[in-house]
Amino acid sequence: MNEKPVAAGKSSLDLVDNDLVFSEVIVDPDGTYLDMACGVGRYTVELAGQLNADATVHAFDLWEEGIAELTNYAKQHDLKSIKAKLVDITAQLPLQDSTIDVCLMATALHDLPESTRSGVVEEVSRVISPGGFFILIEFKKVNYGPGPDIDERIGESDADELVLPHGFTKKNVVDLGEFTYLIKYMKK
Repeated sequence: MNEKPVAAGKSSLDLVDNDLVFSEVIVDPDGTYLDMACGVGRYTVELAGQLNADATVHAFDLWEEGIAELTNYAKQHDLKSIKAKLVDITAQLPLQDSTIDVCLMATALHDLPESTRSGVVEEVSRVISPGGFFILIEFKKVNYGPGPDIDERIGESDADELVLPHGFTKKNVVDLGEFTYLIKYMKK
């Protein structure tokens, strides 16, 4: 696909406390992870660099240029754990049921059409192992700073309303600074 997704090329990684984020994301240094809507993979690369060699980090995005850039970077830096793939995350994911320990979706859910969000979360639920985690990073519902307009932002209660019905329980919420927050959901 040559069409550039809404926020392609942008990353919220510079807006968050990386140590805090990855202390929540990394639950098993040998685990299997999924970075949904990874873009050029800034979170992917940071995650892969903190995991053991036996770990796997799937990185999916619809933006062909971003996936190509991530693939090249992973090859150049010998990051063999990264498995970058061009995937429409609003469709069925190319993963088996219950094979992912942690799925990270960083500041991307708000970019998806509302009509597709429930289906995306249902697919996330399908691929995450029981006891695994869905970690959502989103922009706070404030009318300033980086991110989308306030009416396009997904607040904590909006996220709960979307995620909890798909077999998840809420573990915790982490304030990541002035503009972003993280919610960690566990698959039942």
